[in-house]
Amino acid sequence: VKISFARGLDLTDAKIAEVFARFDADKSGDLDTFELSSAVEGLFGKAPSTKQMMRMVAGSGTTMNTVSEPQFAQLMRLYNKGEFDGEPGEDENLGHDTYEHEFTKESLGFSVRNVFEIGTIVVSKLTDPALEGILDLGDTVIAVNGAPLGWVTDPRVLAEKVKPLSRPVKISFARGLDLTDAKIAEVFARFDADKSGDLDTFELSSAVEGLFGKAPSTKQMMRMVAGSGTTMNTVSEPQFAQLMRLYNKGEFDGEPGEDENLGHDTYEHEFTKESLGFSVRNVFEIGTIVVSKLTDPALEGILDLGDTVIAVNGAPLGWVTDPRVLAEKVKPLSRPVKISFAR
Repeated sequence: VKISFARGLDLTDAKIAEVFARFDADKSGDLDTFELSSAVEGLFGKAPSTKQMMRMVAGSGTTMNTVSEPQFAQLMRLYNKGEFDGEPGEDENLGHDTYEHEFTKESLGFSVRNVFEIGTIVVSKLTDPALEGILDLGDTVIAVNGAPLGWVTDPRVLAEKVKPLSRPVKISFARGLDLTDAKIAEVFARFDADKSGDLDTFELSSAVEGLFGKAPSTKQMMRMVAGSGTTMNTVSEPQFAQLMRLYNKGEFDGEPGEDENLGHDTYEHEFTKESLGFSVRNVFEIGTIVVSKLTDPALEGILDLGDTVIAVNGAPLGWVTDPRVLAEKVKPLSRPVKISFAR
């Protein structure tokens, strides 16, 4: 049974308007959701918990990280009635993989970057040694003063919104993936099907997905293979472990704002059937493999004769210049297999 209790504050229109105006510093007629917790504290004398704030922002219906004065008034009356308190017995603490820290200095002491593929902002660098052991590289920023980031996915926008906030500012984080030696070894062994002690680079994308739950982009894979130093299209378990820890830190994400799409003269296609539906030949003079024949009519208009095969599952062909070797390496790969071509 859910029982709601009123906080007992006499919320007059004038009192709400006075507090709203006090925290609407730029007189825009809106409060940023990152300032909402301070405004609630200004009205009730005590800041709400992060979970209360998350419920409040969700209940506001805002899509732009701001609330108007009428929205603020409605939220405060609902908060006064206990509407954002959660169910009786519900744990108000954040999950075991999340944590919060209060920052008292104007400079927060860490830098962030954007993970473009999933639209999150993660810790990329610690500039304050005092934060070592508290924040970890790769941890995701999930809320500021209890308010979820919402549409804020650009580190520059986040910095602009956090800079004028009064200190201390409370920031909530989700821990990055805990890459233990045992976990890395387990995933490596799972994808090292022939127990050779090496992973083919064409299998590397699937192994990354097995570890992180999401496949890397082709550009991330290309950076990863280049960073591995491999000359034989394989990576050993120590190389794999090093690559996964670098990937977890965003080392293969590219520069902020960099286009992650392939160039205009390149394209990709996912093949779901065991037979890919095309044949290839070797251009000996330049050591490339090109499409020589379409055996699946469904590929007409997608692949063109003469298009160059440049990557399999994001990994460049490397030393593979023999069509027979390519066929042998592609045949056992799980489907769908993603192949990149240059027109």
